[in-house]
Amino acid sequence: MSKIHKAALALPLALGLLLVAGCTSGAEESGPEQPLSVEGGSVEISLPADTNLADMNDVASDVFAGKSVIFVPQGLGYPIHDSQNAELALQMGNIGVDYEVMDPANDPQKQVANLQAAIQKKPDVLVVISLDPQITAKLLTEAQDAGIYVIQSNLQSTTITDAYVGPDFRDEGLLLGQLVAEKCEGKKVGLLHALPNSSFDIAATDGFKSVADESGMTIVSEQSSGLDPSVAATMSTAMMQQSPDLCGIAGTYDESMIGAGNAVSSAGKTGKIGVWTMGGGNASCIGVRDGIFDGATASNGPRLGIQVASVIQMLLESNIGAGNSRFAVYTPLIRITAENYFEPNICYSVTK
Repeated sequence: MSKIHKAALALPLALGLLLVAGCTSGAEESGPEQPLSVEGGSVEISLPADTNLADMNDVASDVFAGKSVIFVPQGLGYPIHDSQNAELALQMGNIGVDYEVMDPANDPQKQVANLQAAIQKKPDVLVVISLDPQITAKLLTEAQDAGIYVIQSNLQSTTITDAYVGPDFRDEGLLLGQLVAEKCEGKKVGLLHALPNSSFDIAATDGFKSVADESGMTIVSEQSSGLDPSVAATMSTAMMQQSPDLCGIAGTYDESMIGAGNAVSSAGKTGKIGVWTMGGGNASCIGVRDGIFDGATASNGPRLGIQVASVIQMLLESNIGAGNSRFAVYTPLIRITAENYFEPNICYSVTK
């Protein structure tokens, strides 16, 4: 069975944070700031070599003064976007950084317009959750070329920017596969995609199929339900009719997979045919609590905003310049079970 190994934080050596080269006595003259080599050039680190720890807060405050951040989510009204927006507003306010959110309301073309407007405003940092990775890729590169740090949150486009913060979706697909294989090793399963052309679905499917191959599971049907629970229910019913010996159904989005679980229940096959999902939204925990799902995976979504805010501060303090860093902060993956669905930071607001 595949094992999941992932470093929680991968930072390039070139990323200069609040570097302190050493402390000197007050009698010594201040030394020059130390240059940091970046792709053949150099940038200045934020703190001079003689800075002491007591001065760090003042220097950081100076770094943040006059800075601005714009957040362009997929659409507010979903827990992962709302919680990240609230956390960024709180933390940017605490450090004196101007903060603005532009809501495309799940409209890819409106998100393009939002990104174009954001680039014109020239914030210091742009945080994006892409709706259509193909469409946004060029704009994210354009933003970096304009001197704007670009952080991709939760979902990546087809271009690599200064930072990515979110799950490793291939690893989450591996974890989903492992959950399913515990019941269905060597048996038939169905797979429901949420957005089959999206980067997260492609990566998760690759991970899931890797486990399926190793465990002898046969994927007898692979369909796209979009984000619609009713479509997932229809697809699941068809899978059960076509394969009476179906062992389970797995999917990549919890909101739509509620429909799959309801279809299994309506067919009187709860307990016989398992249902598992990726997600980590409230639907995952509610589904496990109510017996709709046999299990689910989560990527610590409630804490995502905290991690994004930390990366914003690191980039601003580093003074490394947009486009000169490439790193990822991966959120931890969690199995959602009947024993933990109600715990803090598993989902958002689900109780026993």
